[in-house]
Amino acid sequence: MKPFTPALPALVFSALLLTACGPDNAGNAQSNNAAPDALQSRGEVVAVVNGVNLTDQRVSVYLKGLPPLNDDSRGEIVDNMISSELLAQAARKEGLAEELNEDMLVARQAVLVRAYLNNYLAENPVSDEDIKARYDAFAAEFQGRQEYLVSHILLPDEEGANAALAELQENPDRFADIAKERSQDPGSGANGGDLGWTSPEGLVPPFAEAMQKLSPGEMSSAPVQSQFGWHIIKVADTRSAAPPALEGRFRQQFESEARNEKVTQHIEQLRAAATVELKEIN
Repeated sequence: MKPFTPALPALVFSALLLTACGPDNAGNAQSNNAAPDALQSRGEVVAVVNGVNLTDQRVSVYLKGLPPLNDDSRGEIVDNMISSELLAQAARKEGLAEELNEDMLVARQAVLVRAYLNNYLAENPVSDEDIKARYDAFAAEFQGRQEYLVSHILLPDEEGANAALAELQENPDRFADIAKERSQDPGSGANGGDLGWTSPEGLVPPFAEAMQKLSPGEMSSAPVQSQFGWHIIKVADTRSAAPPALEGRFRQQFESEARNEKVTQHIEQLRAAATVELKEIN
């Protein structure tokens, strides 16, 4: 089954409404319906609405917020632009443009900021060396760490835990079966108590401390209490912890962090060179 896709007219019109409140949406100031503005739409005129020009460049702007469309869709885009322009003109007639002046200034500023930062990052891209340096610092934190292939059985009280432990001491091979039958951990119980490869840092302290004292193949000699109940812990194996490979989403995360730091530093430079005076509001 294919995911639902909105009909083209509705999809296009939604995109137009998102931009209809922009301060330059009136196009060229050629009639009483068009608010005077230093920013005027440029390009080939595709429609004139009450004296206001709608251009092909504006069509291109609207297309940025839409999935790829074929050439046959151009007429529908222009038709929806006309509807959007008529609504904007009606809003100005009711005085909404003045009421929403600050909203439109904020919207324009957001567009300018986004364009400036995109341009800045294009001219000052994050290098592979930047990403690798972040990764190396992260990877260094794994040195000396151990991971444990661990299973557990969680019981609600000490009496039940001691009874289960007594059974296991007589027959250790029953660990997975008892976990499925009695463990109160819904996540691991159905899997025979298996928690997979786990690091102590991701566990509650009493569990982590007891786990780290066990050798591969060893089971806790007494139930371990935590805020969740009483645990019988079994360690199947251990290994040295290793960081994830620098690829896919993991690489994207470090790249995003490097870009954010680059932008933050640039903003600090702009602030240092600027004259900013804060005023008290009465």
